[in-house]
Amino acid sequence: MPTFKELTKILKHTPTEQAILLEGIHGIGKSEWIKQKLTEQGYRVIMKFAGQMADAGDFIGLPNRTEKVVNGVSHTVTSFAPPDWWPLDEDEKVAVLLDEVNRGKPEINQCLMDMVLNRELNGRKLPKGTRIFGAVNPLTSEGTYQVEDMDPAFLDRWNRYVVNPSSDEWCDWAAYNRISNLVISFIIKNTHELDPPTEEELVSGKVYPSRRSWERVSKFLEGIITEDGKVDKELLGNYMIGVVGVSATSAFLQHLKMYGTGVHAGKVLTGWDERIQGEIEKLNIQEVIHMNRQMNIWFEKEEEAIMNGDKIAIECAKNLQSYLNVIPAEAMADFFDHVSIANSEGKMWPGSLMNLNSNLADRFIDVINGSEEEEIKNW
Repeated sequence: MPTFKELTKILKHTPTEQAILLEGIHGIGKSEWIKQKLTEQGYRVIMKFAGQMADAGDFIGLPNRTEKVVNGVSHTVTSFAPPDWWPLDEDEKVAVLLDEVNRGKPEINQCLMDMVLNRELNGRKLPKGTRIFGAVNPLTSEGTYQVEDMDPAFLDRWNRYVVNPSSDEWCDWAAYNRISNLVISFIIKNTHELDPPTEEELVSGKVYPSRRSWERVSKFLEGIITEDGKVDKELLGNYMIGVVGVSATSAFLQHLKMYGTGVHAGKVLTGWDERIQGEIEKLNIQEVIHMNRQMNIWFEKEEEAIMNGDKIAIECAKNLQSYLNVIPAEAMADFFDHVSIANSEGKMWPGSLMNLNSNLADRFIDVINGSEEEEIKNW
């Protein structure tokens, strides 16, 4: 069962004409991962929900009466006009994402078989560079999902992968998509609260957390956290019970009580002060390493400002030194690993940061040369 990181490598080497089907429980981000990866590669993503189509006409379009001349004789025939979603530009990079494939009616799946295998619909060919993806929930013996068993001949037309994403991958995705650091820090400490339980443990009608529901919690938090970091815990708890369930809500509120609203990479790099230093010093090594990954993502997004040497860049270079000075040496080494990888990938921000603060460059050299821990920490 590949992780999303492994699937990224698989996708890179899979020929365009091979359709890819991802299977996994709800809320783990199958469709979101597909859309994000394809968008990064410059594709326009067309998303269709097979389970919402009433009949084949919703998918293949409707018939038109046209004239066809055979041996000089004109005949009235029927041809199908392409549906409005059908890609018509041969030069456009397009991907078709078929969600809820195993919730569709049999007549819908017959149309899908033709498109997935032959890359055409009613004789109309897809543009040559079009990619096809599908996403499904699993068929379980307990009937957890209202899905149908897929025809073996239909399944044979796909490269099928059962997805098993790690919590670290979700935390990286969450940092990139500006999910609340309070949610991220909670999941780092409580990985079992990220996904719903296994099908054997699921209780019908009970609310469970999922990756999708934690994203909703993050958006709600944005609206109720005050400028000084205060949260209305009663309001938050009443909201969360209906989104992630009683157990996850109780654990989250306890986390909030113990650790406060926490800090995120942008705040560390642009607003370093004694309070933030105190928050960083309370983090365990796993949390610091995740903060390093958040910083890597933040620098990528702000690369232009860093390269231009803007005021924000100078502040970041100074605050980064302060941050590295209070974290363990092994965590500092982890941060510079990110710097080294980014530099080898052709990113410009590592060199710009080093130019802005020569101390960072010196520490980087010490780390890659394997200097003693005490020497590294002696700024």
